Amino acid sequence: MGLLNILPQVFQVVTTVCGGFLADYLISHGKLSKIGTRHLLNVIGFGMSSISLVSLGYVSNNAAYSVLLIVIAFGMFGFKITGINANVSDFAPLHSGVISGIMFSIGACGGFIGTSILGALTETNNTLGQWKIQFWILAAVQMFGLLVFLILASGETQEWANPKEPSAVDTSTSQ
Repeated sequence: MGLLNILPQVFQVVTTVCGGFLADYLISHGKLSKIGTRHLLNVIGFGMSSISLVSLGYVSNNAAYSVLLIVIAFGMFGFKITGINANVSDFAPLHSGVISGIMFSIGACGGFIGTSILGALTETNNTLGQWKIQFWILAAVQMFGLLVFLILASGETQEWANPKEPSAVDTSTSQ
């Protein structure tokens, strides 16, 4: 059982490393721009994860297929790491730590909000149908986040993120 528990994380490590190599290749060989590469990796990560989550709601009595879908759903987040997470360093390199902290703090809200929704859905009626609803909600939230990223993300350093040039100080003495 312990091996099954770590499979999604192991697959996520693999997809993170592969995503990093893929991003480096695409950008360094001029195949895609930085933002084009970030977009592609997020479409792969969030798209495959969402498809796997929705599919999970339609699997019944097939443990092996269910485990495979869970591994894919959470393992594909490795591509997200080389997409959204790396993009913070693209648009605000000097502020990436603070922005990442804010981003991850807001993202962590899904942990307790999603758990509350799941509890409300399954508390009195713990059926596959209720789980399907939860998987659809998760996929919809991921797709909404992907859509926002695809529309708003930039691969260029933002003006507000550039360090200010020190102003010229008049060192002459006036008498």
